[in-house]
Amino acid sequence: MSRFCFLVFLFVITVSHNLFSQINEGKITYSLSFPDLDLPAAQKAFLPTESITYFKNGKSRSESEGLMGMKTITISTDKEIIMLIDVMGNKSAVRKDVSEETKPSKVEITSEKKNIAGYNCQKAIISNGADDKIIMWVTKSITGGGNWGGTFDKIEGAPMEFSMNNGGINFKMSAISVKEEKINDNLFVIPEGYKEMTEKEIKETLFNK
Repeated sequence: MSRFCFLVFLFVITVSHNLFSQINEGKITYSLSFPDLDLPAAQKAFLPTESITYFKNGKSRSESEGLMGMKTITISTDKEIIMLIDVMGNKSAVRKDVSEETKPSKVEITSEKKNIAGYNCQKAIISNGADDKIIMWVTKSITGGGNWGGTFDKIEGAPMEFSMNNGGINFKMSAISVKEEKINDNLFVIPEGYKEMTEKEIKETLFNK
């Protein structure tokens, strides 16, 4: 086989792998931004800038760090969503049944497409009947994350970009890298040291209400 034919063969194999293979275990790294948030630079420096999502066997775990050293982790399965909150060593956990989550009133899958972090994505518009909308770009090439922490009917695949306006604050999350790797099952259970609480108890603890 000539060198040219070998290179053509190698190219075809590589492209075919990218087009038809699916990743069902690994991690996605996202950048976080607040485009219209008018804050002094010193205060913006405390905002989270990155989030990591691990996924495997229909489960996902997303973690990020925020203000005052607060670390939040969301573990999602087909049955429940677990929120882990660590505020300067004070660790709390709350469980919520997926069936209790309010589903959006409308999910529109559009024909718009774009490439994010090397993956072909399709645009979805999610609304709950109010003026606020969620714009999500999803790829079917990454599976394994179950409902990816949401209860969005009709949406299949991993969210690669997510933007919304919540109370006048614009928030955007965009995937910057995807890595296929083995994920430890321990990431999807409540670690030792976390105290299980109700949503009401956590609100009272964090916000003194």
